[in-house]
Amino acid sequence: MNEILQIGEGNLLRAFSEYYIQLAADNGNFSGSVNICQPRKNTSVINALKEQNCKYSVLLKGKLSGKTVNEASLINHSNTER
Repeated sequence: MNEILQIGEGNLLRAFSEYYIQLAADNGNFSGSVNICQPRKNTSVINALKEQNCKYSVLLKGKLSGKTVNEASLINHSNTER
């Protein structure tokens, strides 16, 4: 099993890097988890993630190759640490 240590719990990290990690997992190219380590004292985001078992959605909206994209993807491979 592979594990990734992600330092930081911000929206950019979760919506960008973890989205691609989830795609890799969904396609059978990654079997592991992302361990999120919060570097700051404010625990509101990490506590919210824990309450929802580290599952959340990433919304993709825009244009891709001339077609409108409007989809939600479930991210469900993360763990949280403090």
